[in-house]
Amino acid sequence: MEGPRRAHIAPPPRQRGHAEGAPARPPVAPEPLVRLLGRRVRVRFVFGGEAVGTLEELAKYEFVLRVDNGERLIVFKGSVQTVEEVRS
Repeated sequence: MEGPRRAHIAPPPRQRGHAEGAPARPPVAPEPLVRLLGRRVRVRFVFGGEAVGTLEELAKYEFVLRVDNGERLIVFKGSVQTVEEVRS
């Protein structure tokens, strides 16, 4: 009598960037806006406008800016030309 049949035996999982002979990948640098979290910034938009406020939250495609009158703006990164810190 035959034992159970195995259709496929998977090879052991390989770690990414650790193929034989391949050098390990360097660590990924953090996003430049991370260092500005909690600070006052000026955002210049591609359409010519600008906003000044405190950078509160970051996401992959957007960030939250609290402007001086207390409103929270959700800014899509694709609409931003520059972001610079404002010295108070």
